[in-house]
Amino acid sequence: MRLAKLTTKLLGSTSYKVQIIGADRVPETGGAILAANHLSVLDAFLLQGMAPRPIHFLMSQDVYDMWTVRRLGRRLNIIPVTAIDGGPEQKRAFREAADVLEAGGIVGLPTSARLTRGGKELDFDAALSGVREFASAPVIPAHLDRLMGPVYNFTRSRFQRRKPPYRPYPLMAAFGSPLSDDCTPAQVRRSVQELGTEAYMQRPLKHMILSRAFVRAARRSPFQFAMGDQRVSGLKYYQALAGSVAFARKLKELLDDRPRVGVLVPSSVGGALANLALHLMGRVPINLNYTASPDSIRSSATQCGLKHVLTSRAFLEKMPMEVPGEPIYLEDVRESVTKGDRLKALVLGMFCPVRKLERILGGSGERSPEDVAAIIFSSGSTGEPKGIILNHFNISHNIESALHVLITDKGDGMMGILPFFHSFGFTDTLWLPLTRYLGVVYHPNPLEAKLVGEMIHHYNPKLFVATPTFLQNYIRRCLPEELARLRYVITGAEKLPERIRTAFQSKFGPDPLEGYGTTECAPVVSVNAPDMYSPGFYYQGTKHGTIGPPVPGVSVKIKDPDTGAELGEDEAGLLFVKGPNIMQGYLHMPELTDEVLQDGWYNTGDIAKLDKHGFITITDRLSRFSKIAGEMVPHRTIEDKLHELLELTEQTLAVVGLPQDQKGERLIVLHTLDEEQLEKLLDKLNHCDLPNLWTPRPGNFYRVEELPVLGTGKLDLKGLKELAKSLDVES
Repeated sequence: MRLAKLTTKLLGSTSYKVQIIGADRVPETGGAILAANHLSVLDAFLLQGMAPRPIHFLMSQDVYDMWTVRRLGRRLNIIPVTAIDGGPEQKRAFREAADVLEAGGIVGLPTSARLTRGGKELDFDAALSGVREFASAPVIPAHLDRLMGPVYNFTRSRFQRRKPPYRPYPLMAAFGSPLSDDCTPAQVRRSVQELGTEAYMQRPLKHMILSRAFVRAARRSPFQFAMGDQRVSGLKYYQALAGSVAFARKLKELLDDRPRVGVLVPSSVGGALANLALHLMGRVPINLNYTASPDSIRSSATQCGLKHVLTSRAFLEKMPMEVPGEPIYLEDVRESVTKGDRLKALVLGMFCPVRKLERILGGSGERSPEDVAAIIFSSGSTGEPKGIILNHFNISHNIESALHVLITDKGDGMMGILPFFHSFGFTDTLWLPLTRYLGVVYHPNPLEAKLVGEMIHHYNPKLFVATPTFLQNYIRRCLPEELARLRYVITGAEKLPERIRTAFQSKFGPDPLEGYGTTECAPVVSVNAPDMYSPGFYYQGTKHGTIGPPVPGVSVKIKDPDTGAELGEDEAGLLFVKGPNIMQGYLHMPELTDEVLQDGWYNTGDIAKLDKHGFITITDRLSRFSKIAGEMVPHRTIEDKLHELLELTEQTLAVVGLPQDQKGERLIVLHTLDEEQLEKLLDKLNHCDLPNLWTPRPGNFYRVEELPVLGTGKLDLKGLKELAKSLDVES
């Protein structure tokens, strides 16, 4: 105990800043069970130093038997316990833990036991019930934060200490109010998760203003690759910083004092520099969805009060459209920049104090993480677009959470194909790589699979974020060697079908990892991570078919869509999310904001279930169910079965529900099959295991040239329904 206290004190006075939240919630006397988010040996050591009272930790016998652990075991009050259920040695350990409780001590248990040695696992549920057989006590939730990821991480088949990203680097321990001695394991896990969110909301980030984080990265690694595209072979950080400062100085002469400026440019070096320049000026870039209808684009511009829109003549030649405001062409700005302008911009960018630089460029220099960083309009897949307000706090914390899960090294590189008007594109392919020393390669058209494959092969990025719809194109058109060196392939925006995952992995090697997010969550909520293997250790980071566990700092819960009651583990209901990434609200829509935000919890509108290890499974969107004869029928499940029957890897069929007087709704299937494939499908459909109520009728299959897809890569659900109505004979 003294050694742990001394070590924690030394850490707090050197490289780390030790923060303790809620120490007064731990009772001064009496027995209690402390349930922490994870308890490796290092976690136990730090918690022993941070807790106000000594703790006796239950730890797997296999881990305790490691010589490095055994030497510290007595100092850390470790009680070794075997993972063999019900054995005499296990009962002895539980009895010893109960003796500690009866003597008024604290026993520590890990709520996440996925880190194990020899493949054996002491389940939290079993450990809690085992101790309770001999003694009862209240449960104190605890959460240790910021250790795994930035300080210790798993790489090259072993855990390694990493240099903290900055010093003093905060390590946080949070303690919650005691739960009753009859609380369930599910209630304990939920309390620990929400405690982590509480701690995360108080977590200080060194550079929370996005543009300042970019300036810092450029000044610390000026000669590292920052960005490139098909036209610009590669800008180093100092060039990107100088370019954005020069751009901002020219824009200062052209813009009025309105805080928001439109951007109508695809994902490219020019588009990235435009966003960087506006942020350096203290303006809010409004990246307009150029794949939307003219009415939607005009509506977005009107809602934001835009006067000027940054765009490109080359882009408008390829994609003619009406610019909703006074256009400022990137080509004209670039041509007006002289060598002298570039030199001044370089000196200012690299050496001028950042607040003074902001004032020189037209900003106030007084900025807050609560300032608006972006207004991103929803895709409109199920309705009219809405302006979603995100601040620097939301986006910075979401980047921090994602990088706790995905292990990256400086210069790893990312392939950016998602547009900046898409929340994943804005956060994860613009700000994440440019503020975290990764570098990014842009290509404006994700459908040009051959070019994307060639660029990945040439630049060798390690991270690739795409939608399952786009992955289908790469499976068909890219060569195996072009994508083989990717480390992470992250998919989101829609469900990753098993057929696409296995086809991608078998051809290229990397296993696509499914994640989940919404624009309202800035956007990442959860993601699968690679499994970790090391001599004697195994950590399950991925469960195929799920969207992974919530990222650090994010809490989720499942509620009954009809009653609003909170549901237990493995029960399907509406998914609610809480965390520092939750939006500020919808632009000019306070009633809608109040409808979806309830006490800090965001109602996603998705139907999901949560297992005891924290993995989330999305069943479908509530809007993608049909109520037929009183039963909720999931469209996505039917689509998966139809594709499975024909062994198809590409999205070829889509299910839509249309009104019907007798049963409420009926199922319509739009498809791109030929006649022979359709006959084969209908024949197999008669003998498959789909319930009769879920089986579309043969007369409700309609062939289309192509399924409508949004620019973000998701199926256009609104377009699908309109197309189905136009084709259906009963409509």
